Amino acid sequence: GLTARSGNRYDFKCNGVKNEKREDIFNFICKSENGRGENASFQVDVSFLATDYTKYGVLYRCVKTDTHFEDNVFLIFREKEPDENKVEEIKKTLRLE
Repeated sequence: GLTARSGNRYDFKCNGVKNEKREDIFNFICKSENGRGENASFQVDVSFLATDYTKYGVLYRCVKTDTHFEDNVFLIFREKEPDENKVEEIKKTLRLE
């Protein structure tokens, strides 16, 4: 789960599969419920854009609901606190700045 700044807690459950046409994309159908009893269903598509297979990965996430669309690029690391110089080097190389 996730707790928002408002203090409201959100719980998520997602089921996903590898996309049949592109193996670098995974499609998820998710459901959320918050502390106020509000429920939502939404689709999340995740694409892996780059990785070195040992230390980092870059992924693109697209979230679609009935009324909302949001997309983001994430630079993720295995290390909890990666070297900041390495982060900047990867961002520059991949033009993520």
